[in-house]
Amino acid sequence: MRGVLALLFSAAVGVSHAQSDWQASGMPYVTTGILRFHHDTVQDVFYCIGRVRPAGANGWSEKSLVRYDHGQWETLGSFSYSLFDAVVYHDTLIVVGYFTTADGNPIANIARYVNGTWQGMGDFSAHVNRLRVLDGVLYAAGPFQTVDGQPANGLVRWVGGQWQPVGLPPMTNPSAFMPYDVALYQGKIYLGGTFSFSGTYQDIMVWDGVSWEPVGGSLLGGMNWVSAMEVYQDKLIVGGVFDNAAGNAGNAIMAWDGSTWSSLGDGIQDASGNYHPGQQVYCLTEHDGLLFVGGTHNYAGHIPSAAISTWDGHQWCNVGDGVFNGNNVVGIGFYQDTLWVACGPYIDGDSVHYMARWVGGAYSDTCSVPVSVEEPLGAEGTGVRVAVLGDGLLAVQGLPDGRHLVHLFDAAGRAVRELVVSSAAGAGQPVRASGLEAGVYVLQVPDGRAVRFVVE
Repeated sequence: MRGVLALLFSAAVGVSHAQSDWQASGMPYVTTGILRFHHDTVQDVFYCIGRVRPAGANGWSEKSLVRYDHGQWETLGSFSYSLFDAVVYHDTLIVVGYFTTADGNPIANIARYVNGTWQGMGDFSAHVNRLRVLDGVLYAAGPFQTVDGQPANGLVRWVGGQWQPVGLPPMTNPSAFMPYDVALYQGKIYLGGTFSFSGTYQDIMVWDGVSWEPVGGSLLGGMNWVSAMEVYQDKLIVGGVFDNAAGNAGNAIMAWDGSTWSSLGDGIQDASGNYHPGQQVYCLTEHDGLLFVGGTHNYAGHIPSAAISTWDGHQWCNVGDGVFNGNNVVGIGFYQDTLWVACGPYIDGDSVHYMARWVGGAYSDTCSVPVSVEEPLGAEGTGVRVAVLGDGLLAVQGLPDGRHLVHLFDAAGRAVRELVVSSAAGAGQPVRASGLEAGVYVLQVPDGRAVRFVVE
């Protein structure tokens, strides 16, 4: 019986938009890059964080935080170098970055805005990359080794008016330890960045309240890092620089369910439509049930999607058809239900000064729509066979010797997993695919052949 697979074809929905989908933010200050946004939902004020020259400043030795309030722009403070993040916590605005002064006063790495003035908020031995409010608690992450004179190793939380270390993450090489994000998932704290310890703590680790542990074998391969994490549809989504050719479940983005890594459909691809180890996901934001993904990609789910895409748990969609200078989106934010992006200096050839807002209507333009299997598939005539070995192990037979990226789909045609399988001396090597629920699956190999198998 000859199997017919139509799973990887994408269907276009909606209509294409004009270049007016994106519009310059209108910010009146000069910047060399916005990195992140924060929406104070209580006061309904939007903060733009990055490298902005304050009004009246001479040269680039000063940087400022920008506040946008219902059409009005304002700069707050003058810092000696870049700001990396900001949050409003218990009605107090807090900023972090790599600076040594705030409004001319000796305040380093972290500052809070109190009664119209910037004040220090602790003595950090190095800069701070990220602030997160998780379950009502403020966390700060960065490459610091001490805070207020006590060992901290990259992660602290604000408790009772003082900073408290979250355990002591292993740090055998401080110069190569760079946390970028922190997340709370299933009651545990996850720390992501670029670091490697003992061959097992690779770029992501988890604190269970007692000790730090690797996460599912950590990231595989070299020159990896985690840039962003976000909890979405009961999974921890991890974005950064890593590739499936090294054995990871996804390329630059994948999901963790507490025990198993999995891909997000077909994930993201480069300009040639292929998986590439140089792709990066910079930012992840959930809004109205969609996960917005910003990075360096050209395709998502094998459809054109320049630098920003959405994932709804089943399919990828692009956001308009804008062409981003440098093809980078490093920050995503929402203010009064409007999408803002931190990007390069141009979109569609028009100057946007590193920040733009969406004016194109519905976000989703073209989507990769899963199409069901047209005919039941079997091993007959395909030369491919899947052996279900138990304990979450599969072996794919009938492939040439070497490593191969294969795709798993469920009976409804939804992409559920990407696996890198190996064949040697004509025999398939076992690969772990734990977490698959009982049911019928279709496995497709790179040359288009496919086979149906059952997990009991």
